[in-house]
Amino acid sequence: MSSDYQYIRPINSGAGYPLYADSTYSCSLPLNCFGMYGIPPRYFPTDASPFDMMLANNTGYYAMTNPMLYGVVNQMPDSPVNGYQWRGNYDADKFIKGLEGTATQISEILKSDQLSEEQKAQLQEKYNQVEEALEQLKELQKQLKETSDVCTAKSIADAITGSAQSIQEIQRGCSELAGKLAQEINAENEDGDAEDDGDAGDSDGVPAGANQTPVAANLRERHKQKVKDMDGVCRLIDKAVYYVGTNYDDNELGLRNLLINESLVNSDNILELFEQWDNSYAKVGRYKADKDGLIETLMDECEFGQKEEIASIIVDLLQERAEKYGIDVTEEVTKARNAMKANWMNYRDDDDIQDTVNALVKKVKDACYKEIEAGDKKTEESKKADESKKAEASKKQKEKIEQKKEQFIKDMKECLERDNITAIPAGVEVVTDSKGNFKEFKIRYKGKDYTGKDYLSLCHALEQAGLNPAEILK
Repeated sequence: MSSDYQYIRPINSGAGYPLYADSTYSCSLPLNCFGMYGIPPRYFPTDASPFDMMLANNTGYYAMTNPMLYGVVNQMPDSPVNGYQWRGNYDADKFIKGLEGTATQISEILKSDQLSEEQKAQLQEKYNQVEEALEQLKELQKQLKETSDVCTAKSIADAITGSAQSIQEIQRGCSELAGKLAQEINAENEDGDAEDDGDAGDSDGVPAGANQTPVAANLRERHKQKVKDMDGVCRLIDKAVYYVGTNYDDNELGLRNLLINESLVNSDNILELFEQWDNSYAKVGRYKADKDGLIETLMDECEFGQKEEIASIIVDLLQERAEKYGIDVTEEVTKARNAMKANWMNYRDDDDIQDTVNALVKKVKDACYKEIEAGDKKTEESKKADESKKAEASKKQKEKIEQKKEQFIKDMKECLERDNITAIPAGVEVVTDSKGNFKEFKIRYKGKDYTGKDYLSLCHALEQAGLNPAEILK
């Protein structure tokens, strides 16, 4: 039996003793409050939550204090294979949900008429990466469900859990590309605003940005997406610190190694990591007791010099982020570094570290949101300017159409030598393009359309068809 699983002795009283799955233990099964015998052995991965362990260890107690929980016990993994399926499916469902959200956002952006073919191709490439990752996860989940072999189940579950980093990179790539395209489009719109929006020939140029839907990737939206993208890192941190014995640097998923992995955590997303932790894990389980948030959780899980190492990594990233906003955090950084130092007894005050690091987080976060609010203001101003441009463009379009009509009537008067013509002939329509610009005149005669830019060209089109314009345009 795999040593990655523990055998849980099903008893109704006492603390219970986790043993390895291949151990044997003889125990009585006394009646519980339902008059039923105790549950059969349950198997859990070694990283199963303490609550699940306690529930399986002391079924009668939890059933008596909350009878609704008794049914939950019977749904718990009853074999090592089911245990791996339990873990793998949990991770897969979470990753799939995140990727599907990313795919939906890319699909919406692809609908924008402001994207060039090259930009659409870049987005489509990212979309394909997301779809490929989704397909692989769903296939692994299917294989996990169908297997009955312990080794295979473990391998598949590990593959699913291990995909967290690659999924994080895909989501970050999508977010960065959306931001890059938004900047390019904004730059193009600003260039277009500086150009003359007068018409050339028969075309009425609509000012850049008018009648167009902006890409939904402004500063606030991009920040929200970056916060969501950090959910995978939060999950890895939770996995590293939650159970008995923190995984500090045992492997690549150790706490320290996660924080120094620039593809996962860097100055561009360190604030978003703190924010997502506050939005998710800080609100549940034992983390709720950590009033100082993520930094308190990390300090609680570290020993001696580890505290200084972890706090230093975070402070360095926050200092680098502060430089991007052009703010001075020298005082906050100095206080944080001083708090990290141990005294002659190798003691560090966690409260001092937490207070000083959070003060630094707050200052950098304030600068971040100040930039976002400035972006909101600029977006609002841009919307008002866009509405004004649309109104001006619409006015010019209508004026242009009226000019075309007047010229049509004037030419008609001269050709027919009649001064009593005051309107274009019945049946003649003004055709506009998708933006409302004048395109041509059209008349439908005996099921066929005839078009022309003005009266003379419309007459010519009718004559070419062997018709008499004077009889039709009257």
